[in-house]
Amino acid sequence: MIAFDIDGTTLLSDGTVTERMKQTIKRLQAAGATVLLASGRASWAIKPVLAKMDITSGYVVCSNGAVLIRLDDSYPDGFEVIMERTFDPTDALLALREAMPDVLLGIEIADFGFEVSHAFPEGELTGNQRVVDFDQMLHRQVCRVIARDPDMDIVSFKNLVESAGLHSVEWAIGWTAWVDIAPENVSKASALEELRQRLNLPMEGTITFGDGWNDAQMLEWAHLSVAMGDSPQGVVDLATARTARVDEDGVPAFIEAILSR
Repeated sequence: MIAFDIDGTTLLSDGTVTERMKQTIKRLQAAGATVLLASGRASWAIKPVLAKMDITSGYVVCSNGAVLIRLDDSYPDGFEVIMERTFDPTDALLALREAMPDVLLGIEIADFGFEVSHAFPEGELTGNQRVVDFDQMLHRQVCRVIARDPDMDIVSFKNLVESAGLHSVEWAIGWTAWVDIAPENVSKASALEELRQRLNLPMEGTITFGDGWNDAQMLEWAHLSVAMGDSPQGVVDLATARTARVDEDGVPAFIEAILSR
């Protein structure tokens, strides 16, 4: 089983995928490997990426591990949701608003998009977003909470998130003043482990590639884990190995080196 993060790992900053990356995926699939993407993106936002990579079958970890889908064109959306983990976001939303009164908040709603406290900056959310009263976001079952402050630097933002004292959830800071919050014990790693067990695949054959803090658990989980060349040092420290940056085709270079042995 080989799992790739998307943004900053397989997808370039301009939203494209190199031909070398696409050929690497095809080569792995032809060799019989279970190849899948593991992303923070929601299930409805993953299809354009799959098309760019010419991936038409298999599985995808979405929403940082809260959702696992199986690609199948016989379903209206082109996939079947085979696992979804949800939680009540009330405590997290209240804690974040108290720590950061002006923060933008959102909850991920299955089969729709996001309900948000205020409109997020253009281009930052994929899918629908609907502005609702804060109280409407409480006492629901959701698979993810997001919080964003476009006017704050990432260090100050992280400090405030830590001061919020979030409990019984998993959270990860993004590349900007952004945090993803998932149900307790849910991560890309937990979804990959569930799929590994479903498919009865050996742990010794697991490989993961990632570049950010939301990849931390799956880098620790895999038998062989690879951090991208521009990953934060803390993320690199969790991985078994390090490769080049995404714009240097770090993933294909590493895979080719393994296959040539």
